[in-house]
Amino acid sequence: APEKVVVVGGTGGLAAVLGVGHVADVAALRARLDAGETAPERVIIDETTWRASFEGQEPAIALPSMLQTETARVLGEVQALLSDARLVPAALVWMTSSAISTGADDGVGDLVHAPLWGLLRSTRNEHSDRVVRLVDVDEPSSEQLWPLLAADGEPELAWRNRRALAARLQAAGPVDEALSETSAAALRPDGTVLI
Repeated sequence: APEKVVVVGGTGGLAAVLGVGHVADVAALRARLDAGETAPERVIIDETTWRASFEGQEPAIALPSMLQTETARVLGEVQALLSDARLVPAALVWMTSSAISTGADDGVGDLVHAPLWGLLRSTRNEHSDRVVRLVDVDEPSSEQLWPLLAADGEPELAWRNRRALAARLQAAGPVDEALSETSAAALRPDGTVLI
């Protein structure tokens, strides 16, 4: 790592793999800054090791409560990171594991952290002057992750089967004439359009 980096959260395994410092949570990071430690240039928030424990409850009943609790916790951490003037220059990178799907054969395994992606996309829109990134991995302990975590030109990346994936728009094929006529009729000024 060519810069001062700290991993926040997780078990410390990711920090060990990357060869960087580790703190338990955002409060611990801010406490270190209060004690005079230099602010990091990159903060990696490790959300890969959290696993839901339903403890005999029905998942359909327990999951909504877990979603609410976890999303509220992450929102609090986002607000704390963004409001701390000492961290304004720092790139903020949230790392999840299986919280998004990259295709038909890649399901979402971590439903609790899936909403985090929407929350952080909104955060990035509201704080366009800050580097706020998302990286989703299938191998949280891979040594090959550092380039993904440092690629600030890509706001969202996924790591699947030892390959980096980025979302891209793709040109659509030829437009079916019947579909085109139907779409035009649906967009008449005197009609109702649902967006």
